[in-house]
Amino acid sequence: PIDGRWLGLVPLSGVSDETAEEALGELARRHGMAYLDLRQGAAELLSGFFSETLDRLLIAAAVIFLALALALRDSERLVRVLLPIGIALASTFLVVIILHGAANLFHLVSLLLVAGLAIDYGLFLSRPTTEVAERAQTLFSVSIGAGSSFAMFAMLSLSDIPALRAIGFTVAVGIFFAYLASLLLARAESDYLE
Repeated sequence: PIDGRWLGLVPLSGVSDETAEEALGELARRHGMAYLDLRQGAAELLSGFFSETLDRLLIAAAVIFLALALALRDSERLVRVLLPIGIALASTFLVVIILHGAANLFHLVSLLLVAGLAIDYGLFLSRPTTEVAERAQTLFSVSIGAGSSFAMFAMLSLSDIPALRAIGFTVAVGIFFAYLASLLLARAESDYLE
C-alpha cells in the first residue's frame, strides 16, 4: 500500500474496438482509476524525442560548422571536409527513407555518429602533405578504420532487435558514403586513388 491505498496494474490485451476503449476509460475515471494507453503514450513520447533530436541535430550542425571554420581557417579545405559530411548525411537519409519508408529516432541519432565519422575521414584525407608515403599511410589508416567500423555496424544491422538494426543499418550506410565522398574530395585525390 502507498499512502493507505492499494495500487495495482491490470494489463489488457486484444482490445481493438475504439468504442470499448473509450467506455473502459470512462469506467476507470468513475471509479478513481487511471486508464493508460501505453501504445499511445509511447508514440507521444517518441514523437517528442524525435522533434527534440531533430532540433538538436540542427544545433550540432551549426556548432560543427563553426568549430571547423575556426580550426581550419582555409575555405577550400573547409569545403573538402564539410562536403563529405553533407553528402554522407543526405545520401544516408535518402537510403533510409527509400528502404524503410520513414526515419525513426534511432536513425536520426545514428546520423550524429555518421557526421562524426565523416568529419574524421574528411579531416584526415584532406590534410595537406607532399609526402607520397605519408599520404599512402593516411589512406591505409583511414581505410582500415572505415572498413572495420563498416563491418561492425553491418553486423549490427542484422540484429533481431529493431533499434540495434536501425542503428547498424544507418551507420553502415553512412560510413560507406562518408568514406567514398571524403576520398573523392581529398586534396590530392589522384594520389589517393592511385
